[in-house]
Amino acid sequence: MDTWYFIFFVGGIISFLGTLPFGPINLSVVETTLTSGARAALILSVAASLVEMLMVFVAVWCSMVFTDLLSFSAWTKWVAVLVLIGLGLFFWLKPNKGEDVKRKDSSTSFLKENSQAFFKGLLLALLNPQAVPFWFFILSSLDSAKLIDLSFQGDMVNLWAFLIGTSTGKFFSLWLFVALSKLVEKRISFLSQYINKGIGGILILIGSIQLIRLLT
Repeated sequence: MDTWYFIFFVGGIISFLGTLPFGPINLSVVETTLTSGARAALILSVAASLVEMLMVFVAVWCSMVFTDLLSFSAWTKWVAVLVLIGLGLFFWLKPNKGEDVKRKDSSTSFLKENSQAFFKGLLLALLNPQAVPFWFFILSSLDSAKLIDLSFQGDMVNLWAFLIGTSTGKFFSLWLFVALSKLVEKRISFLSQYINKGIGGILILIGSIQLIRLLT
């Protein structure tokens, strides 16, 4: 029987590595660090990490139901396309706030910016279409390789160890982006105006691919 700390470690490592490739969440963390500061970016990272735990839970318990829903319910595909393209256009057209954003220090601005960062993290993570299939594939692969017995889902301690491990791994991966962004902030601040367009472009691209699949 796999021990809870081994399951925690495996989940954390896989989540950490799986978060490293650039995507909307990573780019949003960089953008938030450059425009609103590291604290807001870390709050965004916490929100995204909490959603990751939810995604893993869905993959463990409801993967077949979720797959059937996406495969056979056309309206869910159209809703996903509209939301992805709409959110992509929002980021693409979002004006660059510039350096003055980081100089705001009133309590109202502080609460507003950090709450916005939290909900942005929740939204981006919830709209990540690859998360559940990714974890379903990972769990199946781990089970096939005899690294983790999928029967752990029946043990609440091991299940929570895996869920918390994946959330922790994602947070530290996003924290790495925050740290690197702060490290080279002065050198790449001129690129901050392009970060939103990068996020928007990726979301629009994902939505467009889904649209093409629906129409063909």
